[in-house]
Amino acid sequence: MAVQAPTCPVLMAYAWPALLAKDGDALFDHYRHTLEELGKQPGTLALIFGKAQNKFDSRHLDVALTRWAH
Repeated sequence: MAVQAPTCPVLMAYAWPALLAKDGDALFDHYRHTLEELGKQPGTLALIFGKAQNKFDSRHLDVALTRWAH
């Protein structure tokens, strides 16, 4: 099943394709920024991501995203 990008321009930078296009430290940093930015969004997104924390290190994040994407 293909992952579709959201239509909201604010969220497009944080969609799965943006994460899957990165690896290593760039992926780790992007994921951390994704959690921070989604937590700043209004409504339900703020409730879900407001206090989200990145518990991955860069090595494990690569593996986890590869598994989730397929």
